[in-house]
Amino acid sequence: MSPGIIIVNELTLLGAPITDNAFVKVFKDKLDQLKLLFGRLTNLDNYQIAYYLLRNCLSIPKLVFLLRTSPTWNNIDLIEEMDNCIKSTLETITNSTLLQDQWILASLPVRSGGLGVRRVRDLALPAFLSSVNGVSSMVSIMLHLPTLTIDEISGYMDGINAWQELNPDSSHPERPQLQKQWDTIQIDRLFNELRFDNDEEVARILAIRKPESGAWLNVLPSRNLGTLLENNSFRIIIGLRLGVDICTPHLCRCGSMVTSKGRHGLKCKKSAGRGPRHSDLNNTIKRTLTTVDIPAKLEPPGLFREDGKRVDGISLIPWHKGQTLVWDATCTDTFAPSNLRYSTRAAGKAADDKAKRKESKYRTLIDRNYHFVPFSVETMGPWCEDAIKFVEELGKMIELKTNDPRSKTFLKQRISMAIQKGNAAAVMGCFEPSDSMEEVFYL
Repeated sequence: MSPGIIIVNELTLLGAPITDNAFVKVFKDKLDQLKLLFGRLTNLDNYQIAYYLLRNCLSIPKLVFLLRTSPTWNNIDLIEEMDNCIKSTLETITNSTLLQDQWILASLPVRSGGLGVRRVRDLALPAFLSSVNGVSSMVSIMLHLPTLTIDEISGYMDGINAWQELNPDSSHPERPQLQKQWDTIQIDRLFNELRFDNDEEVARILAIRKPESGAWLNVLPSRNLGTLLENNSFRIIIGLRLGVDICTPHLCRCGSMVTSKGRHGLKCKKSAGRGPRHSDLNNTIKRTLTTVDIPAKLEPPGLFREDGKRVDGISLIPWHKGQTLVWDATCTDTFAPSNLRYSTRAAGKAADDKAKRKESKYRTLIDRNYHFVPFSVETMGPWCEDAIKFVEELGKMIELKTNDPRSKTFLKQRISMAIQKGNAAAVMGCFEPSDSMEEVFYL
């Protein structure tokens, strides 16, 4: 006890609530502030910018200090209210309805296949338990109690008990002071609880967990950089990633039925998007080669593969051991019936299969001592092994040239964005064309 010190009901210290009443007050104040911010966020003209701000600036980033200093998991009702508010805002931004499994998936980090818009309930325990482990030695020094154990710190054992109830089969992290290690255990549990109905869903989940599949989500939305998506394109791309309904079932212009998932356009030969995506991928490779002082040319005349078609691109100087670089880009549909036997087995296997087919088509050029790179990718984001190695090598060259360690990341984001833009155009290309009402503006 501390004689002469009166503990008031709503005591806070440096913004951290000390008593239960103080926590309720601080949390409700935070909730009111975020509701105001969320309301303004949904009024933004561009969905992608709103998503970027929600994920990186608002929601959890505004709550980290509170989560690390308070046993927030004891107040389930307040946490649920906050999570429902975040979910509602995300649904408004993406113009979609998220079922429970889809909301859980969206709340996972991008590296785990989600959107990175985290739930408070998933971070409450990892944040607090890691924080206590990180400051326990300092608490002992400040209180002049060399025999103080971490179990004696207020709320820690309650947190451990709550953690064991949620994760009974998991052990404690090797470095418990790191929040990421606690969070990883929580993420794995949440992911394992998800259920997938069919092969297409299995292929989707495997694909979106590849690092290159979510690279586009980390781009800075900018019209000048060409990374700003139109609202409908952003909604479609998010819908494909989460597996939500993105359109009303209808007939494609090719005569096939398009389901509410809208995936038919990804493989329809009459749909738009395939050509622009192919050009965007090749232009990105060419411009990157030029950046590292390797001049290149697209569709060079006089250089053909076995079926008589021209290659996509060639370097004008040697690339490796005196060999001239030749590449051919292609994007195969992850959900195509012919690819499901590969994409349900492991992410990127369908792209690897296409890469092998490309190598056989270019066998005559390979035999003529050309260095051939089959740049094969999938609609849901994964790349073939050859493409990954090529971009890694090219990325290192850009880093040396520009002295910017982020150059390789930017290159991956650009390629990932090109794939997703093509997906959006392909889905939109399945709708029947209709006349616009531009004439009303000339009345």
